[in-house]
Amino acid sequence: GETVQLKIIAEEVFSLAGLEAIVEYNSGKITILGVTSGDIFTETGDPIFFFEDNSEQGLLTLTSAVWGDSEPASTGTHVIAIIDARVEQAGSLAINFSGNEVFRDQNNIEIQISESVPGLVIVN
Repeated sequence: GETVQLKIIAEEVFSLAGLEAIVEYNSGKITILGVTSGDIFTETGDPIFFFEDNSEQGLLTLTSAVWGDSEPASTGTHVIAIIDARVEQAGSLAINFSGNEVFRDQNNIEIQISESVPGLVIVN
């Protein structure tokens, strides 16, 4: 019944202007309470952020982008999303990416993702 906060982070990105990521989780062990936008596009222009939680399948889709007059994009390491969740069952709770993540630059050209690192929540 405890709540946890998970951060989805993009590390060392260059000229990132939009993204979509699908986070996989065990909905029997964790319940998504809310999702908010991170700081990834707050300093570059007008950020767009939305999410879809499919708790039946244990899939959380995150979509974020930025637009503006000066070809905005984010470079560096930033938080994409902050996920508030309630733990429903003790033990190890894996948080994985589906493998279908897409990052794009300001010209809508796909950016190669070198590695997606899963998360792990351990509750005693």
